[in-house]
Amino acid sequence: MKKYILITLLAASLSGCIGVPNIKENTINTIIQNNRPNNQTLFSSNLWWQNSKDDNLNTLINEILSNNSQIKIAKLNIDKANSSLLMAKRANLSSFDLSASGSRSHILKNHISTQLPIRDFKNSNNLNKGNIALQGGYTLDLWGKFKALEKQGEYIKLANVLQSRWVSLNISVSVADIYGKYILLTKEEDIVNKKLQIANKIYNLQKFSYKTGLTDEQSLLTAENNSREIKSALATIKINKHIIKNSLNNLNGSIESPIINSVFNNIDNDHNLKFHNLINTPNYIDSDIVINRPDIQYYLSIIKSQKEKLKSIKADFYPRFSILGNIEYQALNIEHLIDANSTILNFGPSLYLPLFNRNTLKQNYKIAGTDLNIFIENYNSHIIEAYQTINNNLMTLKLANNTNELNNKNFINSNQIYKNNNILFDLGNISKMNLLISKNNFLDAQLKDIKSKYNLYQNQINLINSLGGYYKNEVK
Repeated sequence: MKKYILITLLAASLSGCIGVPNIKENTINTIIQNNRPNNQTLFSSNLWWQNSKDDNLNTLINEILSNNSQIKIAKLNIDKANSSLLMAKRANLSSFDLSASGSRSHILKNHISTQLPIRDFKNSNNLNKGNIALQGGYTLDLWGKFKALEKQGEYIKLANVLQSRWVSLNISVSVADIYGKYILLTKEEDIVNKKLQIANKIYNLQKFSYKTGLTDEQSLLTAENNSREIKSALATIKINKHIIKNSLNNLNGSIESPIINSVFNNIDNDHNLKFHNLINTPNYIDSDIVINRPDIQYYLSIIKSQKEKLKSIKADFYPRFSILGNIEYQALNIEHLIDANSTILNFGPSLYLPLFNRNTLKQNYKIAGTDLNIFIENYNSHIIEAYQTINNNLMTLKLANNTNELNNKNFINSNQIYKNNNILFDLGNISKMNLLISKNNFLDAQLKDIKSKYNLYQNQINLINSLGGYYKNEVK
C-alpha cells in the first residue's frame, strides 16, 4: 500500500514539473557610463529643500507635506500593504474556526432497535441532533509557495513606500516652483509700479508739451496708452498672485491657512528677498543616480514582486500537503450538547492533487509571466526616459546659469548708465524726459535680470526633481 502511495506522489510531482509552461523573461535595461570617475559616494536626502536655507520655503513645504491628501493616501496604502504582508506570512496556516449546528429530522419509517439511553424512536418520529466543533489546519510549504507570497508582500510594501517618497518629492517640487513664482510676481509688481509712476510722469510731460505745441497728438496718445497697459499688467499680476495662493491652499487641502498666509506676507514685505540657490550646477551626473530614483526603484520592486508571484503560482502545479485537525462535540439532544459524552477528535494529513484544473493553472501562470514582461518594459521605458530627462535638465541648467551671468552683467551696465544720466541731468545736459526714459530702461533691465534668476531657480528645481531628490558627492 505504501508503495502505491509513493508511486502516486512521485507521478504527481513529475506531472507538476512537466506541466509548468516555459516563460521567456524580457531583458532589464541597464545604463552604463564609460570612463566613470572613481570614489562615487551616493547620498540622497528626502529633505532636499533644506539645502536652500530658506525659512519661508521650509515652512511652506513642511506645512503642505503634513496636510496633502495625496501623501495621506500614499501612507494609507503603506498601512494596507503592511496588513497584506501580515496575511501572507500566515497564508499556510488556516484560521481556527468554531462551528455549531443543530437539526431536527422527521423519520418516516423506523426499523431501528437500540438499547442506548436515547430518545425512544418507537415513541417518536422526530430526531434532534446537535454538534459543536473547533477545527484548523496547516499546509506544508514544500514548494516554496508561501515563502514566495511573503516575499511578494514585502516587495509590494517597499513599492508603496517608494511611491510615497515619489509623491512627496513631486509635491515638494510643486510647492518650491509655486513659491518661486510668487517671489517673481512680487518683485515684478514692485518694478511695474515704478514703471507706472514713470509712465504717468511721461504722460504729464507729453500733455504739457502738446498744449504748448512742442509735441504732436500721437506722442500724447502713445504715452496715455502705455500708462493704461502698465495698469492692466499690474491687475494681471495681482490676479496671478491670488491664483498662486489658491493653488497652495489646494495642495494643503484647505480653503485658507494661517501659516501659508504668513509666508506670503513675509514675501510681500521683504523687498530684498532673493531666489536661494538649491543646488550647484554640476559638470556631469553619474548614470547610477538614475537607478536610485524612487520611481525607478518602485518599478524594480514591482518586477521583483511579480517574480515571487510566478513562484507561488508555479507551486500550485505540485501536490499540496496539509495537516488538518478538529475536535467535535455531538449530542442527540441539543440542550445537552455542552455536556455531551460523544467527543470526536480528528487529526491527520491531507493531500491535494491538481489533476483537473491544470489548464486554468497554466493560463494563470502565462498571464503572470506576461504581466512580468509588461512591468519589465515599463521599467525599461522609464529608466531611459529618466536618464534623458536628467541630461536634458542638466544642459538646460547650464544654459540658464550662463544666461543669468550675462543678464547680470547687462543689468550692472544699465545701472551705471542710469547713474551717469542722473549726473548729466543734474548738470543740465539731458532733459527730464530723457532721464525718465533712462530710468524706465534701467527697470526693464532689472526685471529681465530677476526673470533670469527665477529661470535659474526653476531649472535647479527641475534637475532636483529628475534626480529624485537632492544629491551630494555624486554630482561633480
